[in-house]
Amino acid sequence: MKKIFILCIILIIISCNSNRIDYYEDMEKCINQSHKENSLYLDENVSIIDSISLFENYLIQTNRLENREKRSYQLLIDLELDSKELNSIINDIKIKLLFFYRYNENSMSKVLIYNICASKVINSDPKVFKEFYPILKIYEKIFEEGTATKLILKELSLKTDYNDKVSRLLLCNLIYLHWYEKYLMEKPNSPYKIQLDSTMFGSLSLPNGTGLQLDGMDIQFVTNRIIINS
Repeated sequence: MKKIFILCIILIIISCNSNRIDYYEDMEKCINQSHKENSLYLDENVSIIDSISLFENYLIQTNRLENREKRSYQLLIDLELDSKELNSIINDIKIKLLFFYRYNENSMSKVLIYNICASKVINSDPKVFKEFYPILKIYEKIFEEGTATKLILKELSLKTDYNDKVSRLLLCNLIYLHWYEKYLMEKPNSPYKIQLDSTMFGSLSLPNGTGLQLDGMDIQFVTNRIIINS
């Protein structure tokens, strides 16, 4: 009887781990697929997760991130950067990690990763939905606020699996976006604005009729609103 009980526990653990692996694997596939379909003149064969990994390496090399563990990431989120340091980081990234810079320069990249792909993957399986729905709710706050605030990043840091590369790098990318959007806002006469819709989508400044494709879905922008036709 005891052996049967132990076997059941092992099977439950394996099942949970399988859901977790499937979720992050599917997220990476969705992100790369969305990039291939909407590469916007960037190399469509580059892995987005790998490009974020290069940014993580940059943070470690420049001593802004001590290691890939939870505490180091939380210290990174708490890091206060003045305008001069922000400029230095963004300009450095533009030179050393041009693909990563160009990918995140397009505001639709954030929507594709943290809204469309996250929703698509989490809703693909009831077990995955149950475990990862709290992460989706955190992602929704990014679009409600218009940016990944420090409070949102801190909340997400508590839900991140630091042993999983994709989970960790999705947080890492949001930290960069927090810096990048702050950098844009602090530029003199910055045209950068995010107006919020009543939905969880940020209203993006894109021309009427702009369209994207993702796995059979048509995404159209009409009067700065996002319409998804599956």
